[in-house]
Amino acid sequence: MMVKAAPRVIIFDCDGVLFASEAANLAFYNHIFEFFSLPVVAVDDSERLKILHTYSSHQVFEYFFGRGQPYEEVLAYARTVDYRQFIPLMEPQPGLHEVLDRLTGCYHLGIATNRTGTMALVSRHFQLQPYFQHTVTAGDVPRPKPHPDMLHRALELFQIKPQAALYIGDSDLDYRASRAAGIPFIGFGYQPADAPAVETLEELEEMMLGIV
Repeated sequence: MMVKAAPRVIIFDCDGVLFASEAANLAFYNHIFEFFSLPVVAVDDSERLKILHTYSSHQVFEYFFGRGQPYEEVLAYARTVDYRQFIPLMEPQPGLHEVLDRLTGCYHLGIATNRTGTMALVSRHFQLQPYFQHTVTAGDVPRPKPHPDMLHRALELFQIKPQAALYIGDSDLDYRASRAAGIPFIGFGYQPADAPAVETLEELEEMMLGIV
């Protein structure tokens, strides 16, 4: 889907779009894997790093532990881990606050992320609350991305139709969720076959301010 007209709302994924958070995600999950005596994921294991970076925590734990007792134990332990120790490993994209500040002059902004409870901690730490009117996480809906549930929920919160929104994501999960919700999509460092893409927030800002 191409961006044919200016949307009213821009919805952002978090990891990979607002932040380079691979290091934080790797440290968090490896902490849990070590606790359960599972081999850690290496920094050069691109296939499994992608899973850690894009899927919800429930999906990650199901992938590594399967269903059943170990899965439930891992979920329970993960809820006790203080994620604040990993937040300093997250790197805001260059110009993050400046770009968001300028975009809020023309658009309403939201977040739809496969994060769950950690999103509130990240938002407070990086002072994102003034920019985003609504945030939907995987914990707020029945199914995480690539299902469209959280984008449907975002549309409800903003009280808009799909074509009045735009979703910015960095993975195939984001793209599939956006298509399923009927929302136009822009890839961030990721080039879908039939959607535009940008490499930086400044490039996104230029594109969006150019169609207002």
